[in-house]
Amino acid sequence: MARLPCITLRCIQATIGLQYCFFKAPIQHHSPLNAVEIEEAISGHANIVEVAVVGIEDKLKGQVPVAFAVPKNASLLVDAAAHRAFEKEVMDTVDKSLGAIARPARVYFVTLLPKTRSGKLLRRSIQALAEGRDPGDLTTLDDATSLQQIRAALEQHLR
Repeated sequence: MARLPCITLRCIQATIGLQYCFFKAPIQHHSPLNAVEIEEAISGHANIVEVAVVGIEDKLKGQVPVAFAVPKNASLLVDAAAHRAFEKEVMDTVDKSLGAIARPARVYFVTLLPKTRSGKLLRRSIQALAEGRDPGDLTTLDDATSLQQIRAALEQHLR
């Protein structure tokens, strides 16, 4: 077996009597994940048009990613079973692309994401709503119904 450079492999040497056993495992040289990477992975799903990922407070983990996605065909999400199946598909897409560590805790489906008039996503407002806080200054919000959809998706999950 060819010996690979230590940059890609970590050799763990364990001494057992007079024998030496070598275990090789890849080293992860990756910075902490950010929302944009998870958004790109979710956008890779064929039936997702647009997505926003925000980190929300979690008592156990500190912060977990939550995704708000716009499906290409929202009419397919007619019942709770279809919704759960599509959510699992999206999560599997993230698993394949970035690994299970990047999987969002939840994926909420909406038809419109809150944006400014210039087209920027209002992630801070989405995060505030997801954490039950005031969304703050919304003077640049393009369409107020988008925030109502976020609220409705969150409330539907709580029921």
